[in-house]
Amino acid sequence: MAAQIVSRPKLAALDTNILFHLAENYAPAHNLVRRLVRSGFTPIVTQTVVQELGFFATDGDSAKKRAAATCALVSMRSWGIQPSGLKPVGNGICEIAANVILSRELLPETERNDAYILIECGFLAVAMLLTWDSHLLDASNESLNEVLKSFDLHPVQILHPEVILRD
Repeated sequence: MAAQIVSRPKLAALDTNILFHLAENYAPAHNLVRRLVRSGFTPIVTQTVVQELGFFATDGDSAKKRAAATCALVSMRSWGIQPSGLKPVGNGICEIAANVILSRELLPETERNDAYILIECGFLAVAMLLTWDSHLLDASNESLNEVLKSFDLHPVQILHPEVILRD
């Protein structure tokens, strides 16, 4: 009997800012998710994105921010977005790898969660991380991927949503 080959789904991770835009009914964000699905990608969010939304749902600096975060948490599955987590050992590696990214000043110290999101994407073999966040978009994708590679994680392409929307 021949071995059956099982292919992994193509994953596209969404940063927290995209979930906020979805909650605010920003049309390009909804178009982005539809375009990803039509292109054969499964849109996901990492555990840090879910944690950030949870924080903003209870401790956001405005009622609008709290409502948008709550909406995103409640609605993400109906929007076709899958939350993804890591095995406990992955959390420890995320912390160490984030320290490397921040010590090399590839991202500002204030953007530790962005480092976690990127590393979680590497663990999950995500093809791309979509974001409107200038800290991630302006960072050296090559240097960030070198750090991921040093931890035997998959490379991740950081993209502005317009790259997907204009194709």
